[in-house]
Amino acid sequence: MTDQIHHTSCTMDCPDTCALEVLVRDGKIRKISGARDGHPDTAGFICSKVARFHRRVYHPDRLLYPMRRHGEKGAGQFERISWESAIEEIVRRFQEIKTRWGGEAILPYHYGGSNGLLGDEFLDSYFFAKLGASRCAKTLCAAPSGAVAGGMYGKMPGVAFEDFTRAKFILLWGVNPKVANIHLVPYLRQAKKNGAFIAVVDPKCNFSENEIDLHLPVYPGADLPLALSMINYWRENDLLDLYFLDAHGTGLEPLLEAAAEWPIERAARTADVSPFRLIKLAKVYADAQPALLRCGWGVERNQ
Repeated sequence: MTDQIHHTSCTMDCPDTCALEVLVRDGKIRKISGARDGHPDTAGFICSKVARFHRRVYHPDRLLYPMRRHGEKGAGQFERISWESAIEEIVRRFQEIKTRWGGEAILPYHYGGSNGLLGDEFLDSYFFAKLGASRCAKTLCAAPSGAVAGGMYGKMPGVAFEDFTRAKFILLWGVNPKVANIHLVPYLRQAKKNGAFIAVVDPKCNFSENEIDLHLPVYPGADLPLALSMINYWRENDLLDLYFLDAHGTGLEPLLEAAAEWPIERAARTADVSPFRLIKLAKVYADAQPALLRCGWGVERNQ
């Protein structure tokens, strides 16, 4: 038996971007582990999903070749065809559709899995652009929040894990790092040891009392009133740098007008949280420097 270690990276749609070590014995994957050397973020551990990824590779139901439907749609009947036949049929259908209806009748739709530059930001974009296909964000779930975030901040490279340990205040809003960002957790614990105030806005608290300082169990869908009430509180207490906001942003006045409709008491009732806890969150956030906000996809699931 000959053991070989192959170094690769995780293909899952996750912000941790883990480096992996894959143990191969006799040509078959035996174990998948997190890399240690040279990868301080991965730090030798990975999630259980990826640790069992080889089960997917060798699962009997895994598709290994093209399948074409035959019979009635929805009947679940497929037949195996060759790669050559599959490519020829796709090309023929693309040509027919483009000739009859135009390229925009072709809708590229994919998301998740491998989101690397080659798979999601370059080759496929160039191909479908040349084809004249519909310009779609490739996913319906993340497009709204992505558009809003891009409009507000422009490019958002994010915050390096190491910078979490230097923050004096960390707000985790609509995100559960213990499930969806596990390599951030050690940095949060180090930040807490360094004296950071950690607050969580989430219907469910996924942290123990000694891991965080404040939890607001927001009613699902009431994130926006909560955020607007904090902005209104800052405005009323002269905690906003209005000159900076006006000089470096747009839409300040409409934002303040919308926030004025949500005083602390009203927002607290709507979000079903303690008004005192809401005030504390707003005050600590305003006073702490540097402060850090980590949002998850939870905030886009609102009404």
